Amino acid sequence: MDRICGFPNCGRPGRYRGPLCSAHHLQRKKGEELRPVKPWRREEPYRECAFEGCGKVEAVRGLCNGHYAQFRNGEELRELWGSPAASRARFWSKVDKRPDGCWMWTGRTLNSGYGYTTVVGQDWLAHRYVYSETIGPIPEGRVIDHLCRQKRCVNPEHLRATTQLQNARSQGLRSNNTSGVRGVHWDKSRNRWAARVRVGDKKHHVGRFETLEEAAQAVTAARERLYSRG
Repeated sequence: MDRICGFPNCGRPGRYRGPLCSAHHLQRKKGEELRPVKPWRREEPYRECAFEGCGKVEAVRGLCNGHYAQFRNGEELRELWGSPAASRARFWSKVDKRPDGCWMWTGRTLNSGYGYTTVVGQDWLAHRYVYSETIGPIPEGRVIDHLCRQKRCVNPEHLRATTQLQNARSQGLRSNNTSGVRGVHWDKSRNRWAARVRVGDKKHHVGRFETLEEAAQAVTAARERLYSRG
């Protein structure tokens, strides 16, 4: 069940983002360090709401509070706005499956160009969420590479788990690259070939070289060294 408080051994209903129970949510709201609260006494184990796909904790007559309120008001039971099923449905409503095979994310994007979203209270890069949901957990230390080279694509057939170094090697040249070597450009002020490597959002200056061949060898060696650290 994914709606139990995420604090270790708490066991209370996770009614707030995190998910957190009301007690731990209050601690977070006050800026306090999360700490254990009084034991939650319940003889029977928690059961999920009887509404299919809801995922919330049963509260009254086999239903969560939200669905019981619908029942009490004589309404037809429907998905709740904050339910896991509704959250996942909102995600897929923002995916445009194009004829060329790419499934393009149409929601929020980061400055890096990757899709960004929140599903069931957890923040995700869109393509990493799809990989986790359709293929399986992302192996530790791996990144998700786009075989189609489209950052907003979330088609699981276009995604693969790889190392940072393998991902870096698969990247093509930028449109403004004039050296023909990724990470190398001509420094007019020094009359040298300048080499640098980007790891995440950080740029590492490798050096300046008289020949393009020297710069290419240096940037390749630096990339091997820097990415092997992770």
